[in-house]
Amino acid sequence: MRALVIAVWIVMVMMTGYALFHISFQVEALEGQLAELNQQIRQEQEVIHNLRAEWAYSSRPDWIETMGAEFLPDMHGVEPSQVLRIEDIPFRRDDPAVPETAALPAPSQPKAAEAAPANPSAKAVKGMATPVTLVRTQQ
Repeated sequence: MRALVIAVWIVMVMMTGYALFHISFQVEALEGQLAELNQQIRQEQEVIHNLRAEWAYSSRPDWIETMGAEFLPDMHGVEPSQVLRIEDIPFRRDDPAVPETAALPAPSQPKAAEAAPANPSAKAVKGMATPVTLVRTQQ
């Protein structure tokens, strides 16, 4: 009986030693993975830091102006005649089943300033229909 108890204790000590040995190797492997991940995080943070610095440098107005002059030499500023009011932009009709004439507002007399074409060199061609602008109304 005494030999059986001693054998059980020896087996339990061996199992405990093996479990501790196995767990310690698992912990070392996980620590290695953690160190690799921390290294990757530091590298990514450096990349993000460099990209933010590059973005800050590249988005300066004087740099943009220099690059625009170098790579877009034919580009000019916006003329006031190129800017439209939001009401002047034609919108798509929501329901294609509705005929165009039903969606048009009642005709009104244009003011003298609006009657002049935006492009003075544009001429009306006889027999051609004038473009129709659809205006979205609030419902």
